[in-house]
Amino acid sequence: MPAGREIKAVALDYDRTLTTEDLRPVPRALDVIDRARRAGLKVVVVSGRGMGYLERELGRHADALVAENGCLWKLAGGPARMTRPTLGDVRKALEGLDVEAEFGDVLASVDAAHADRLADHFRSRGLPLDLVRNRDRVMVLPRGVDKAVGLLAALRALGVDPHDCAAMGDGENDVPLLRAVGHGVAVLNAVPLLKEEADEVVPLPGGEGVAHWIAERWLAEARA
Repeated sequence: MPAGREIKAVALDYDRTLTTEDLRPVPRALDVIDRARRAGLKVVVVSGRGMGYLERELGRHADALVAENGCLWKLAGGPARMTRPTLGDVRKALEGLDVEAEFGDVLASVDAAHADRLADHFRSRGLPLDLVRNRDRVMVLPRGVDKAVGLLAALRALGVDPHDCAAMGDGENDVPLLRAVGHGVAVLNAVPLLKEEADEVVPLPGGEGVAHWIAERWLAEARA
């Protein structure tokens, strides 16, 4: 496990990790992130949300953004890029299905109750798509794309070795994120699966847990 002063970057999920359970950003977390960045820590926000939303809400607090569960990434002030040269047409794959979906530029999000039906549909037609569970939703993604794929692209551009990065999350879709780095952290309100995968579980939920970990694990040790 890297010591606090050896961690060069931290990757943070957004919903229920940087926020409260009702998805409100935690001001203390953003304040601590800004202080850590001024002290040299690189911050990458990695979310299932769209790039436009992340840029509006978090662009000034991050060195890089990864959107749509790893499909898109960008450095602060730079253009958005796809993590694969071509990404499958998720919208077309869902045509003709009576399923209400929320669409991003690449992915779709549907109620997790439809997961088995969608899996059968994609399998029977040989469609190169994956289903990724995130609490009560399931995301339809091009095969082989996850949060780790987007994070690794951002870390390469930032010049940070994944071993020198920590990652924090709360949901099932954060498992690849934690596995891709040197130190994986689950906030207290994380699902059991992620807590089992994590190297550490912080004693506070959501954004309060992020603020606590960065302040005590990185800022304090970096000053030591």
